[in-house]
Amino acid sequence: MKKIIVFFLMISSSISVMSQDKGLFVGGTLSSSARNVSFSNNPDSKDKQSSLNIDATIIPEIGYAFTDRLSLGIATGFGYQSYSVTSTAIKNSDRTSTTTSIIGSQFLRMHVIKLEHFSFYLQENLSATYYNYSSTIESETILR
Repeated sequence: MKKIIVFFLMISSSISVMSQDKGLFVGGTLSSSARNVSFSNNPDSKDKQSSLNIDATIIPEIGYAFTDRLSLGIATGFGYQSYSVTSTAIKNSDRTSTTTSIIGSQFLRMHVIKLEHFSFYLQENLSATYYNYSSTIESETILR
């Protein structure tokens, strides 16, 4: 079942909507997510932990379609990810990591199947990403 879901996710991620067959086009990616999870490593312990994950990405792209099947373009963008964990058994416990990234890419896109409003394509990317990572760990007395 998991393989089927992954297969359909891969297919859906390669669907593109284009308003013209030739010429200049714009597009891109905008995504964000937030997850808050509470858990305990030992059910008998008073230690309860919670984590908060935040992700955001924006990658605009611009390109030129030379034919109805072949296009070339560039994309630049910014990504942000934050992850923090807090523990109730350790006073003022906080582990936080933050990653920011700057993305630059060029791509060659070949449309393999074109329908009236959708096209399935193959895309080859040449990209570079700059990452800035920071992490902090703070803790005090264990409360048992």
